[in-house]
Amino acid sequence: MFLQREKTIVAATVAAVLAVAALGVTAFHLSRQQRQVQIAERRARLQRDAESAAALLRASLRQRLTEAERASEDPLIARRFITDRAGKLLLPDPYSLWGKRFRLIFIDPAPAADDGGFTMLPAPPAAPKSEAAPRPEPRSMVNMVYDSAEAPEAAPRQEKTVRLNQMMYDSAAAPKRLDRTRLGMEKRNAASEAIQAVPAEAAPEPEAAPEPALTRFQRAIAGRDAGFFPATVGGRFSLLVWRRAEGTIRGFEVEGRKLLDEAAVALPPPPPGERLTICDAVGTVWLTTGNAGDAPTAAASLPLDPELLPGVRLEAHFDAARIGREAVVPLALAVTALLAAVLFAGGLLFWLVRRELREARTRGNFVSQVSHEFKTPLTAIRMYAELLRDHPKLPKEKRLRYLATMEEECARLNRMVENVLDFNRIADRRKHYRVERFDLAERLREDLPRFAAPLEAAGMTLEAEIPEEPLFLRYDRDALTAILENLIGNAVKYAAAGGKVVLSLDAAARELHCRDLGPGVPEALR
Repeated sequence: MFLQREKTIVAATVAAVLAVAALGVTAFHLSRQQRQVQIAERRARLQRDAESAAALLRASLRQRLTEAERASEDPLIARRFITDRAGKLLLPDPYSLWGKRFRLIFIDPAPAADDGGFTMLPAPPAAPKSEAAPRPEPRSMVNMVYDSAEAPEAAPRQEKTVRLNQMMYDSAAAPKRLDRTRLGMEKRNAASEAIQAVPAEAAPEPEAAPEPALTRFQRAIAGRDAGFFPATVGGRFSLLVWRRAEGTIRGFEVEGRKLLDEAAVALPPPPPGERLTICDAVGTVWLTTGNAGDAPTAAASLPLDPELLPGVRLEAHFDAARIGREAVVPLALAVTALLAAVLFAGGLLFWLVRRELREARTRGNFVSQVSHEFKTPLTAIRMYAELLRDHPKLPKEKRLRYLATMEEECARLNRMVENVLDFNRIADRRKHYRVERFDLAERLREDLPRFAAPLEAAGMTLEAEIPEEPLFLRYDRDALTAILENLIGNAVKYAAAGGKVVLSLDAAARELHCRDLGPGVPEALR
């Protein structure tokens, strides 16, 4: 009997141990799978954030260049330059320091295999020390007078001196020159008779002069009125911005690093455990923000602006080990007491499965509802766009009304997108509120037309009970406005039969009430 009982206890203990081990392995597998899902979601979200950051930075770069081009003086501009309409450098002088630095772009002909865009160019060669500039030969006073006479802008005083010297020379050497002229004419007549005796041969046709090779800058401006020329000269990245104006080409040089440093101020700081890095094609880091740990995991790598900063990429990394540390690992619960562990592991497994099913169902409902909500404004925009396209001779009033409706639907679609983004930020605990001190009564009076518009469109009215006395509170105005818009939107959808919405502010209790006269929420759903 005792032996049978011991066998039963041993069997029950072994079964409990195996059950705990099985539950532990299952829990470990689920936690690992959950960690992989979280890593995949973080990678996808960081990819979207990197694309948004790249678009924001790209817009900031171009806006900064526009501001620098319009300003008379800007610290971003290193040097301004002017070329003729063919691309030949006029200012600064081609032999200045700036012209020598960019001679491979403006002066030297471009190789046949050069693409005319982003170019890695070496530094201009320095002049050897042994070669000194040639000194001008000493000139006599007469030569100086003749040189000044040959110049088109010679002074009238010098021209008179030249004529006087010529007259003196002609009067002194006239007989000798007359004899030499007669002798030369006899020789030329004899030579012409000899040439007429010899049959004339066909003169060789002159060879066509080879077309001059184009420079890199001339290739870049061909057929264009404005553009950019990025190049790395001697290890220093520069961006040449140019535009045709009044028969010339005017532009300026911008240092790429400095431009990026000024534009990167618009980048929002990444959340903890994430990092954004801007680097070039050879891996040189230009700018980094955030921290992704000692072993970062790559999430995205995309070009920043191929036209302005070719080869420069925006890379996003995150700390996958931190996700693993933050993930719930039910395996630690398996070390508890054997009897309690069986029940606890079973309950935990049931809870995990139920939670996953609930989250999956919630995600499915959320996606379906968001898709349905998105289709409504998109359908309206498409319908009115087709009307405008198929009926170009519509009356002006209808066109304006259609365009106004399309604008309203676009604003509505933008609000829905912002709500989805806010939902993701709140779920990831990345939502930041701007709490400031405002007069709540005054703000509500200012926003009443905004709240009343959707109610009037649905045939409802807005009744406001706001005291005249100011009520200063610290709150996030955008968040409060979003709450009220959601409540009014729900009233339009489900309480339109009530006819009105009452918005009242209790200054003594510091409470804001939004009440409709509809059927209310069913008891089962409260």
